[in-house]
Amino acid sequence: MAVSSRILIFGRAGILAAAGLLLASCVIEEVPPRPGPRPLPPDRPTMCTREYAPVCARRGGDQRT
Repeated sequence: MAVSSRILIFGRAGILAAAGLLLASCVIEEVPPRPGPRPLPPDRPTMCTREYAPVCARRGGDQRT
């Protein structure tokens, strides 16, 4: 084998190895989806109803709320 044919064989092998390494190093990164928009604020203020519902209890002869 002549020197020039050896260079071509090793040159082609080197190019194939470099291309393989380049393709193997590519990574696809998936970005998670972004959260949706926040809900719109109410068009008017909401009020607390402040419902008072006492609980009755008995202890002995006493009754308390």
